[in-house]
This record gives sequence, structure tokens and C-alpha cells, in this order.
Amino acid sequence: MGRKKTLIVDDIQKNVLEFEETNTFSSTINKLNHDVKQPLTLISLAASVIKREVESENLDKDAIKKRVKYIEDSVKDISKILEVMQNINNSDVKDLKLNYTSEV
Repeated sequence: MGRKKTLIVDDIQKNVLEFEETNTFSSTINKLNHDVKQPLTLISLAASVIKREVESENLDKDAIKKRVKYIEDSVKDISKILEVMQNINNSDVKDLKLNYTSEV
């Protein structure tokens, strides 16, 4: 009977560990998804402003340069996120550190 209880406890511990790893992986993917959408939104908004400026009679080059900078910074942010995603491995996802920061 004691060996059976030990096997049950071991099985429970294994299931809890698998659940925690799955939960961590899922949370990581959700965070990465959010962190990619944010710079994409900035890129989209900046493109809209640039389009409006180009179609305007009074072209504001400074406004366009500012929006181009937003786009460049957002692309850098997405590149950093993709570098982090390349390091994701099921076996070490619990140790994954999201070591990028959005600077825009």
C-alpha cells in the first residue's frame, strides 16, 4: 500500500509540473503576442499619418520624419521580440527571460 501511495504522489507531482510548464509557455506566448501587436499598431498609425501628410498641400517633413522614426523603432522592437522567440524551447521555457524593452 505504501508503494502505491508513493506512485500516486509521484504521478500527481509530475502532472502538476507539466501543468505549470504548459501554463508558463502559454503565458509567454500571450505576452509575446501582445508585445508584437503594440509596435505593429504604432507602425500602422505612423503609416496613416505619413499618408495623410503626403496627400496634404502643406507637407510637414518633420511630422513625416517623426513617424518614420516610430516605424524604425517599432521594427527594432519586433526584431528583439523575434530574437527572444528563437530561444524558446519547451524544456527551458520556465527559465525564459523576456529581455527586451519597448522604447517607443
